[in-house]
Amino acid sequence: MPDVEPLRFPSTEERPTQQDLSVSQDQADLQGVCSGRRRTCALLNSPSPCVNRAIYHVQELKITVENWLQQSGKYLIDQDKDNYNKALRFQSSDSDTDSVTSTELFVEGIAISARVHRPLESCPLSPLLKKINDVLGEVVYLIERLEADRQDAEEALLKEKRRKIYLENKVDSISLWKQQQLAFLVQKEHEACIKDITALKWQLKLEREQLNQAQEKLSHTEICNQSLHEDIHFAKKQTPIVKENLELQRGIIKEINSAQAEADEVYSETQHDLTLVQREFKKMEQDANNENISLDNILLATKNQLANRLEDLKQLKKVDEGLCAEIQDADNSIAVTEQQCAALTKRTPEIMELEQTETDTILQLKLKIGDEMRKNNKLKKKIIALQEDMERTRLHGEAEVSCTEEQLHSKRNAFAALRKENMDYEQNVLDYKINITDSVKAVKQMHEERKQMLQKIIDNDEQWEKAEEEVTQVVADHSVTQAKLEVQEKITFTEEQRARKEIENLKKDLTGQMTAVELLKGQCATKSDELCRQQRNAEITNKKLQKELKEASTTTKEMETKMEKIKQLTDHFEKTQCEHSNTLVNLEKEKKLKCDNLKAAQDLHSATVKRYDDTLGRITDLTKKRDKYRDASEKMEKTVEDMPEVIEELQSVFDVVEFKNKSAALVMSTLQSDINNCQQRTQRSVQTHTAHVTAREKEMEDTKEALQLSLKENRQLATEYEDLMKNLMEAKQEAVSALNEKNHAHKSFHYYTQLSLLQKRMHKALVKNFKQHSLYSQAELDRCQALSQDTNRKIKTAQEGLSAEIQLISAFLQSLTDDSTTTDDAGVNKQAGPGSNE
Repeated sequence: MPDVEPLRFPSTEERPTQQDLSVSQDQADLQGVCSGRRRTCALLNSPSPCVNRAIYHVQELKITVENWLQQSGKYLIDQDKDNYNKALRFQSSDSDTDSVTSTELFVEGIAISARVHRPLESCPLSPLLKKINDVLGEVVYLIERLEADRQDAEEALLKEKRRKIYLENKVDSISLWKQQQLAFLVQKEHEACIKDITALKWQLKLEREQLNQAQEKLSHTEICNQSLHEDIHFAKKQTPIVKENLELQRGIIKEINSAQAEADEVYSETQHDLTLVQREFKKMEQDANNENISLDNILLATKNQLANRLEDLKQLKKVDEGLCAEIQDADNSIAVTEQQCAALTKRTPEIMELEQTETDTILQLKLKIGDEMRKNNKLKKKIIALQEDMERTRLHGEAEVSCTEEQLHSKRNAFAALRKENMDYEQNVLDYKINITDSVKAVKQMHEERKQMLQKIIDNDEQWEKAEEEVTQVVADHSVTQAKLEVQEKITFTEEQRARKEIENLKKDLTGQMTAVELLKGQCATKSDELCRQQRNAEITNKKLQKELKEASTTTKEMETKMEKIKQLTDHFEKTQCEHSNTLVNLEKEKKLKCDNLKAAQDLHSATVKRYDDTLGRITDLTKKRDKYRDASEKMEKTVEDMPEVIEELQSVFDVVEFKNKSAALVMSTLQSDINNCQQRTQRSVQTHTAHVTAREKEMEDTKEALQLSLKENRQLATEYEDLMKNLMEAKQEAVSALNEKNHAHKSFHYYTQLSLLQKRMHKALVKNFKQHSLYSQAELDRCQALSQDTNRKIKTAQEGLSAEIQLISAFLQSLTDDSTTTDDAGVNKQAGPGSNE
């Protein structure tokens, strides 16, 4: 029976060399350092026939051992129930130190050697022992490889753990840094980038809109230029006609100036006559007032006389009552009275003739009064018509003034709007000025020609208005020039129609421009709608980006949870390793105890069989352990295979984060460059804007000066209009005063007629009283007749003065009004003729 001795170190025969150990250590270092995908043990990398061969040899060994046990029967089998970490020594009964064949087995750094002591002569069991030793050597070699692979795997695992801890710490530090520093800055930069992008998009849209508007304006200006060129050609064609008309107008103006000079002379003479007539009229008024006062005094005296006469009548009635008794006495005097009556009857035809003459004069006066009343009615109608015409002209003038004011207001508003639009379009117009310079020059020339034409038209209109006023003033005295003036009116009417047509064409152009402005406003509205839509789309994209950020944050959280789980697994694995190390220490203690027991049982023969059985049990245990180690190695391989995937995922996440950071840095750099470009553009635009603002301010100052001049002209025109209105009011007041004087004259005339009638009645009453009382003589009757004739003469003179004054008033009213015709003048002259004759 061979002796079994535990050895701490392997034998020199089957021990791997230092080169193999260094190579295995280098391979383990390389496998630990390199983070490749293949981190499996060397057993799995070894070819599969080696393992199969080892299993086959073990089976053959079992079979041979069983056969040997059946044949020999010399050995006793005792199965050892101790652990598998023991050192065996096989020794025959004839122990001899010289003939020892040893096989070495290394399990976890502890050497197991089986030595067979043979005599010098060959024993009969040597081939079997050789086979057993060979098989055991192969098995031990395989187990050594497994142990080396296990150690390499453990070292690689430790390195992977260290690397995992390092990566976890790095990821934690990166996440903390990201959470602490990058989150707020990235959000700020992201928001700033979004704002800048939206601002740039808005500016691009504005610039595109401005480009479109400028292109539309260019097309519109080109169309306007074409129309203006056509108008220029048309105006050039019509220039000879206009020159002929201007020459005709100049000749007419010369004639009008000559007629005006004559009219001025006539007007000065008429004014001089008017002043004289006014002075005489004032004198007549004073005389009439004095006569009215004297007549009032006479009336009072006559009233007093009438009162006295009434009292006398009452007294006479009383006397008549007293005289009734004396009638009888008067019968005697009847004869005398009859004689006197006969004498009076002889005088009656003379009295009748006088009465007829007086009735004829009264009828003539009545006819004159009727004619004057008719004249007054006609004059009243004329005055009413003139007042209506004056009101119409006033209303028409006020309407025209209001229309012109509205046009001025609308033009000012349009000018302000155009100024604003010009301020908006100036930036884009700078790029197109090179193409527009020629058209602008042509437009300026057209504007200047148009202004000249308008000024000529305005001058012609003003001259025409002056001519109309002068003609209306001179119509009463110069009926011969009226035909010429009518011809001139026709010519000017045609010119006015042409001017009106041109003005209407200009108004149509203005309406077209207004419609174009409205279209531009509509396009602006559509562009604003598109802006709103694009802003909504930008908001939707921002929401999507926020959702993606949230999803990324959720993925990072999930990765953090996974990393925590991995940490827990590593902690659990470390705990298991600690438990395994504790079990190893316990096993080493048990090994020492077993070695002592084995030393005590070395001399026993049965120990060989037991140890042999122990070897078999150990082989089975080793196979089981091998299976367990295989399972553990497979699990470790799975974990190791899963670890690179996790590491790759982490690496991909890290790469994504780095890519995002790089993209953010690129975006920031591009944004910074865009911001610098925008700042440069803004500086350029500010410079151009300042230049344009200065130019526009100069234009504004020029326009302000022009407006001030126009305001001064308007004020002058307003003052002239006020003076004309004052003159009209004065003329109206004079007409009203003339009418009042006329009415007063009519009243005085009526009063004089009533006085004459009263005088006649008084004369008749006096005659009757004289006849009755025979108190007054024929001389008193003659005096009364003389007084009545004097009153009639005064009435006639007053009538003549009134008719002359009425003629002067009518002439003055005709000179004031502009709508009087030659027929009316003829009628007035006819009416003035009989009045003067009368």
